Amino acid sequence: MASFHIRSISLPSRSHPLTVSVLEQLDKLKASQSSSLGHKLAGLKELYECFNDFLQLSLTQQTLSQ
Repeated sequence: MASFHIRSISLPSRSHPLTVSVLEQLDKLKASQSSSLGHKLAGLKELYECFNDFLQLSLTQQTLSQ
């Protein structure tokens, strides 16, 4: 009887949309050097909200509780 090797490939996992959103907000905040203080504070608020949503994910909660 012939023997077959089964191979599997491991693709990089896709990031959760909230992870992507947090990173995008960080990038925007870093790039806002010439923006007004109000614009920077609004960006910081957006980052906080995205990060807070990320922390509420069940997978994040499980990881943090380990």
